[in-house]
Amino acid sequence: MALEHIGQTRQFFASVRSVANCQDSVIFFQVPDVGRILEEGAFWDIYYEHCSYFSAISLKRLFTETGFAVWRTWTGYDGQYLTILASPAEHRCDVAPGDEESVAEISRLCDRFAASAVQRRAAWQSRLRNSAAAGQRTVLWGPGSKAVAFLTTLYDEVEHVVDINPHRVGKFLPGTGQRIEEPAFLRVYRPDNVVIMNPIYRDEVERELAHQRCDPRVYTILDFETEPA
Repeated sequence: MALEHIGQTRQFFASVRSVANCQDSVIFFQVPDVGRILEEGAFWDIYYEHCSYFSAISLKRLFTETGFAVWRTWTGYDGQYLTILASPAEHRCDVAPGDEESVAEISRLCDRFAASAVQRRAAWQSRLRNSAAAGQRTVLWGPGSKAVAFLTTLYDEVEHVVDINPHRVGKFLPGTGQRIEEPAFLRVYRPDNVVIMNPIYRDEVERELAHQRCDPRVYTILDFETEPA
């Protein structure tokens, strides 16, 4: 979970290969899956701290071209992350047949991303502004990088972000300044809407909301469609 923060990836992997001389060495990396980001138009998953984004084919090619044999690649964490297992190879491995189609698919998704990201931003902007105009309170659950990217784009109508990590409570999001609150805060604030920044935690968040005796309308970041009038 660090490769996306490294700019000179080929130089970095050459260094990794220089110390991974044993054929029994196992190399394990995990990165955000750019295919999923592009497919979802997930503008909230694009961060300036990420120097590189990888698809399965680009990650595999990086490994094979720097002297590794790839065992397998797969996605995890509800499809959000791309994982790869490899070991040092004696000879450079050829990229497998069919990879050209994978590259073409990523190119197609890149072309579509600009429009889909704008559509999702507009849908969320409309929802948040309409909720505020109706006197409703909206909070975000999870003050991580997704929330920072989301609120940098759409911060006007959200005053608070909730997190279960006590070390974050009382601090503020960078850039937009929303205060981070503990779940118990919701008993007093009584939000009408809660937006969960990572859909994988929906069940956990809904249990916590019930514990706090709150019954807001719950969305995940993927519930971007504009509501009917």
